[in-house]
Formats: sequence, C-alpha cells, structure tokens
Amino acid sequence: MWDNATPPHMITVMGLTILICPASIPTQRELEALRLVAQGYANARIGAELNISEKTVKNHMTSVMRKLDASNRTGAVMKALELGYLGFTKNSERR
Repeated sequence: MWDNATPPHMITVMGLTILICPASIPTQRELEALRLVAQGYANARIGAELNISEKTVKNHMTSVMRKLDASNRTGAVMKALELGYLGFTKNSERR
C-alpha cells in the first residue's frame, strides 16, 4: 500500500488501466540510457554520450530491466515502447 506522499501512477495501455508502483518506474537517467540502447549504441558509447562510466550504464540497464520485468535489453526497449516511456520521432536518428 502507498502512503499519500508517494501516490501510485496510473497508465492506460491498449485500453487497460494499469497501476504502477513508483519504485517500478525507470528514472529519467535510466530512460536516457535506454533510449540510446534503442538506437543501437553499445555501453561504452552510451557512457561517453551521457558522461558516465560503462559500469554505471550497466547498472542503469540492470535497474531498467528489473523495473520493466525484462530479461534482456531488447525486451526492456520493447516494454518501454509499449508503456510509452520511449517516444521516437521522425527526427530521431543515430549519431
């Protein structure tokens, strides 16, 4: 059960309303790393782009996969897309 200071989040996916525990929502930084994964970047390149270590990138990805209940990076990207966490536009491109 949540206290009033940390309300749960409700999202609608394919017509179904889902209650999400705040602890299961990826952080903005985790989503930045995941967005680069979705664009095909390797951990070293993600680290360089975000000015963080490769180990931190791996930690972010482990956390995202746990939060999204994904067994690998591709699954995490797919789940994030389904949930609307990653939105790509026509101008999104690989650098």
